[in-house]
Amino acid sequence: MYTYKSTCRFKMLLYIGSDILEVRPQQVFESSVELDYPNIKLINEKPKPTKQKRTKKSSKGKLNNGNNR
Repeated sequence: MYTYKSTCRFKMLLYIGSDILEVRPQQVFESSVELDYPNIKLINEKPKPTKQKRTKKSSKGKLNNGNNR
């Protein structure tokens, strides 16, 4: 299955196999056939990896009062 999202500003009709599908702006739809239209975009279903924050190293044994220059 392929997942697509419409990028057009108006409704449009798509001819998919033997069916005609009406697609609204920003609509997400699925198709069993790969489509090649300029106003629809293939959506990758794999989520992007998120950045992991580094943990701060503990300042054990250091003075935190500003006198440790």
